[in-house]
Formats: sequence, C-alpha cells, structure tokens
Amino acid sequence: MLTYALKHPSDFFSVDPLSGEIFTKRTLHYKLTRRKVSPENEHQITVTATDRGKPPLSSDTSVSINIVDANNSPPEFDQAEYDVSVLETAKSGERQIRMEAKDTKDIGFNAQIEYFIIGGNGTGLFSIDKASGWIRLNGDLGGKRTQKYELRVRAVDKGIPPLSADVPLFLTVTGPNKHAPVLSSLSYRVIVPENEALGTVIVTLTATDEDIGPNGEILYNITGGNEASRFQIHPSTGAVSIRQALDYELQKEYRLNITASDKAFHKLQQEVEVTVLVSGNDKNKTPLIYIQPNLSLLITIFLFFP
Repeated sequence: MLTYALKHPSDFFSVDPLSGEIFTKRTLHYKLTRRKVSPENEHQITVTATDRGKPPLSSDTSVSINIVDANNSPPEFDQAEYDVSVLETAKSGERQIRMEAKDTKDIGFNAQIEYFIIGGNGTGLFSIDKASGWIRLNGDLGGKRTQKYELRVRAVDKGIPPLSADVPLFLTVTGPNKHAPVLSSLSYRVIVPENEALGTVIVTLTATDEDIGPNGEILYNITGGNEASRFQIHPSTGAVSIRQALDYELQKEYRLNITASDKAFHKLQQEVEVTVLVSGNDKNKTPLIYIQPNLSLLITIFLFFP
C-alpha cells in the first residue's frame, strides 16, 4: 500500500496521497515569452512514494510542469498539396523533400511542430523525420519510372490540446532531367493604366520543355522586382495579374524577374524580365487654376487713365 507526498512544499501544486494525482492549488498564468525554453513558465516538484512496510521504504521522482499559452491556431502548410519528383536512381536513405508547416499565431510549445505520415500507398517506401519534416526514401525504387506514390502528411503542434493540419504529397518516379524550359520571348514590355482593376491579367508567359512527365511540367514564379507585391503570377498558366492598386505618381515602372522552372528533382529553369509601365490617369493630374479678374479694379484704372 503506497502513499504519495511532495518532498518539498509547493505554493502551486499538491498531490493526492492515495492516487498520486497532481493538482493545482491556484490559477496559473502563462508569462509571455518568445524563447523556446522559458524557465519562468516551468515548475519542478519532487514526489515521494512510500509504502507501509516496517520499516517503510520510499522512492522519489522529479516532475517537470510547463505552463503553456492557450493553443489558438493549428499549423499551416504553405501549399494545399505537394507534387515532387523522385529520381529512379535514388538510393535508400536519400532525402527527397522537406515538409514545412508554420504556426505564426502561437508561441512556445503551441508553435513547436512534429510531422507524421498517416496514410497513402507509399508508407512502406518513404518515411518522415518527425522533427525536421524531411521525407526520406526507405528502399530501392527498382527503376519504376512514372510510378506515382501518395502520402498523407500531418503536422501536429505540441499545444494542449494539440492541433494539426493534413496535406497530400504526391511523389512521381522520373528519369534524368535533360532539358530546361524555354520561354517564348526573352523579354516582355506591357503598359498598364493605373486605374486597372485588381485581378486583371496584364500578360501571360509561355514556356515549353522537351522532357516528359514532371521533368517537362513548368511552374512560374516572380523572383524579383515585385515591390510591395503589386503583381502575382499563376504558377501553372504563367498569367501575371494585378494584386495591389497601382499609382502612377508613386511608381511609373516595374521590372519583374520571372522564372520558369520544371518539376524535376534536379530542377532546370530560365529567367525573363517583364517591364510594366504604369500610365497616368487624367483625373489624377493637377487641374488648371483660372483666376477671376477684379472688374472693379479694371474700371477704376480705365477712369484714371483714359
């Protein structure tokens, strides 16, 4: 028969002598901090378990209690789904892609994330490092070119209760990437009125790739010159559209660097510059100022100087 007790008295916690359950003695408050380790929110107590033999024997254990902020938001992946290539020559243990989710609305334990594979037809061939999110190959692909695998990846925070987010990951086995994307033009130049509606497509880039499968599929991305994120590009179609309102008086010209890259494991790409000229709107120009003449003064001058 055992009884439990705190080895040292605590102002915050107590232990049930029969069950060993630990209780709070008062309301505990989380102290705001952005450090991963926050000793101001950690309590250490020692619990002693004693039997009723003669003589009684006992054992101690240390209990670390962390006070955490309320878990308000789940982790978020930056994509709704992931589609990547795996080389047919890949060896067991090689890293393929790093899954990454963020929890920017929480701090401390609530923002610390672990990763798990919870399903899919590739669970026997791929694994994930729960701390880093790296997907690794567990075996030999055996030259299974064009074979496609799907995994369901879950990101779980360490909050109480834990919150999570799931995302599908598609992995396609491919051969070597031989060709880079080729854009239809080496440069683009467009003129856009400053009052053009948000979401209007101003130019569409087109690229081709002689490879097949993911090695020949193209993604478009704005990699530079997009001050204040005025523009956006559809990653699949290459359509550039207006994301934020344009103002001729603030900036008359933008030089966007846009990259077309394939989906191969070892990606190849081509970059092009798109010059956007913002044209002014007459209604925003400074109006002419007309001064009404003083007629009485003109009449007086005429009378004195006929």
